[in-house]
Amino acid sequence: MTLEEKITNSIQTQFADNSRMNFFYNEPDRIRHFSDLTRNIIENNRDELISIDVAGKSNQFVDFFTQQAVKVFCNANQYIDLRKPDITNLHSIYKTLWNEIIHQLKNTTIDFEGLEQVHIARIREWLLQTNPFLCEMNNSNSPKIIEVVCEEYSAELQLKVLGLNLENISEPVIDIGCGANATLVNFLRSLGIEAYGIDRLVSPDHPFLNSKNWFEFEFKQNTWGTIISNLSFTSHFINNHHRKGSNYQEYAQKYMEIINSLKVNGIYYYAPALPMIEPYLPTNKFHLENWKINDSISTTRLSRIG
Repeated sequence: MTLEEKITNSIQTQFADNSRMNFFYNEPDRIRHFSDLTRNIIENNRDELISIDVAGKSNQFVDFFTQQAVKVFCNANQYIDLRKPDITNLHSIYKTLWNEIIHQLKNTTIDFEGLEQVHIARIREWLLQTNPFLCEMNNSNSPKIIEVVCEEYSAELQLKVLGLNLENISEPVIDIGCGANATLVNFLRSLGIEAYGIDRLVSPDHPFLNSKNWFEFEFKQNTWGTIISNLSFTSHFINNHHRKGSNYQEYAQKYMEIINSLKVNGIYYYAPALPMIEPYLPTNKFHLENWKINDSISTTRLSRIG
């Protein structure tokens, strides 16, 4: 295994080990951030790491640090909201950490505990600025966070929940919050249906998938024959609607942008329903149907009629 492969492996292990770390824990000095694997690589490859930095090859690792951090944060709490500027700032935090490690390598002594505490403080401040609700929901007396995970369901189950009949589906189709594996999008495309997906964790390697935050994606008017969002966009909308100090107004504006991106006779299938906004939609432009999935969640079929 090359040193580059060892570094990449250690980064993955590092984030796996720390995936439930509570950065708001009131005894941060008791948190050990660096794994044994990471410490060994840093201590035993001093000259090689300095050479990588001198050669200007460190950015690939800082990029990977950032990608893994975003993945871990989003997987730990599906309601975390990260935009491009937030991720840019996170990248700067990991660039600073890399630079501090290299600086200490050049000066012989490695103060892992000092590096840990300064880095944890930066991440904590970044979380407070970007998603302050995380501090409110995570007990400062616990070293572990409360997880709010998001499942990616089978294509068949999603179609059943949404009441979507493939025989009548109108193209093109877009799945908002399609999941990292874009399960439903790939299923539809396997049937020859023109389908696209948006998800912040999806791979950008496919031309039909977009790895943007849905607020950073433009839903152009009169574009989509079918829009789908199963336990994604509207679930986040409801969460923000009930949360103090949230950006629920931005969700309302985006919702209106989404439904206006339907073609005439196009349909938006989503769950859960949005009882706080649906009754106020113009009836001469939209037709709504709702039905219960269970006692707590309803599905909506919104048709654009004008």
